[in-house]
Amino acid sequence: MSLPPLCWFQKTPCVPESDVSGTIVEGNLEGTDLKVGDEVFGIKPAGQMSVYLSLSILRCRDERILTIPSVGSLRSGEGVLAEYCLVEKSLLRKKPNSVSFEEAAAVPLAAHTAFVALVDQGGLKRGGSGKVFVNGGSGGVGGFAVQIAIAYGYQVSTTCSPSSRTLVQSLAPSVQIFDYTSSPLQDQLAQHVKEDKKPFDLIFDTIGTPSLYQNSPSYLSVSSISTLYRDLADSSTRPRTSPTTG
Repeated sequence: MSLPPLCWFQKTPCVPESDVSGTIVEGNLEGTDLKVGDEVFGIKPAGQMSVYLSLSILRCRDERILTIPSVGSLRSGEGVLAEYCLVEKSLLRKKPNSVSFEEAAAVPLAAHTAFVALVDQGGLKRGGSGKVFVNGGSGGVGGFAVQIAIAYGYQVSTTCSPSSRTLVQSLAPSVQIFDYTSSPLQDQLAQHVKEDKKPFDLIFDTIGTPSLYQNSPSYLSVSSISTLYRDLADSSTRPRTSPTTG
């Protein structure tokens, strides 16, 4: 099992992790469509907790679990990596019967991160049009980002290694895939846009590749570049606040 290291904001000793899937065994479920015995999934940030969960044992194929915990749950020291945990009922949803506990527990934080980046910050609209590039389509956040962008109607391209190609295609058969191991990614994107005659309208980098940003004028639309620099300028003039420790 692999877990993120303890940080300054964590209470110790603590129970880590935020993504959860399990069975409701007790709690005040008034105002929801949930009942004791329901199989659910969700997330535990900071806040009031009111539902007990009996957790399944989480294992992936290589015997490791790696998720990104929210600051809130770690700050309180009450995460979800335990046999029982408390979760706010409004943050739980019924788990589809076709989805395992392990699969459901991999959804909340990664999917939410992708949705916020593409829709809240990136401005994608349902029924939209245009080109979206997601760097890292075989990763947790990237995999959801590819599916969300396609579901919203956009033409999507992404990256992965040859060993992950089948996985990415199974998530989104229509996605165009760039093999980042074959040649510099920025060169591949520039050549693609040169041939396609249409630049990308949005780039979501889930990996953190400096050259992707530095060479973006070669493949990102002018309007998107203008918005990017305006946002950077706005953020540089905002007052900075010091983090508070607790």
